Amino acid sequence: MAELTAAFAGSRIRRLSDLRARVDQHKRAGRRLQARAQLTSTRQLVRSTGWAHRTFQKLLLFALDGYSRAAFLDIDMLIARNVDALLDQPPFAAVAALPYAMKQFNSGVFVFTPSLADATALEDLSLRASFDGRLPAGSAGLGLTPIRIQGAGERDQLTDQSIFNHHFKGRWTALPYGYNMGVKVR
Repeated sequence: MAELTAAFAGSRIRRLSDLRARVDQHKRAGRRLQARAQLTSTRQLVRSTGWAHRTFQKLLLFALDGYSRAAFLDIDMLIARNVDALLDQPPFAAVAALPYAMKQFNSGVFVFTPSLADATALEDLSLRASFDGRLPAGSAGLGLTPIRIQGAGERDQLTDQSIFNHHFKGRWTALPYGYNMGVKVR
């Protein structure tokens, strides 16, 4: 953090723990934001990197304060041009999940308006998300009712992208083609 603060003097560097605290404070229910998948059988989780658990930290972005609009870009992006125009997009805009589904979006690039209400709703979905009507491991005893959520992507796996697509269904705008190109789009 010291290196980031020194390198980006004057910028507001945020710790994920600070964003979790904002959501907790907003909820006043005492449950901490899980910020990870409660999954047990997806291919990504059995790999040594376990990236699906870490991608759920994207849900914390909605707890940012002091911003009227923000853009998220996956770390594996190759940016070929200025992307400032992203911030001129509607409140929640993302790229279509090509080549899989035009009615769903890919969470690798999205523009959003930070909102504690959305952060809280996304947390609730992450705790209650289910393929089979059963609560995920670690959610028992919290008084939650499971919500069936369709997986997103070629393997229909429950990820942050599934949670986002469920929450923003019918309320997102497609970003122009070219902001995110999947490996399988040729």
